[in-house]
Amino acid sequence: MPIKIQTLGDYQSPLAQRFGVPAVSDVQLAKASPDAVARLSAAVARSCRAVPIAIDQGALIVAFADPSDREALERVNPESNVTPRR
Repeated sequence: MPIKIQTLGDYQSPLAQRFGVPAVSDVQLAKASPDAVARLSAAVARSCRAVPIAIDQGALIVAFADPSDREALERVNPESNVTPRR
């Protein structure tokens, strides 16, 4: 039986489409803005599996491992002092 190796990218696009959010590449994560990273504590980022990547027109852009995790979205919002948008 042949083995097919799957990468994270194989799952990102369909998951992003399902939730109506853009997929985030490894390059985008690696180039996260220091200003964005400073807006979210490391403890909250780890517990919510979230990575702040940029600030766009006053909005903090955060990549979540699971965009359906409402609890994580709610925890990040007050921590970052920004209003979430999709």
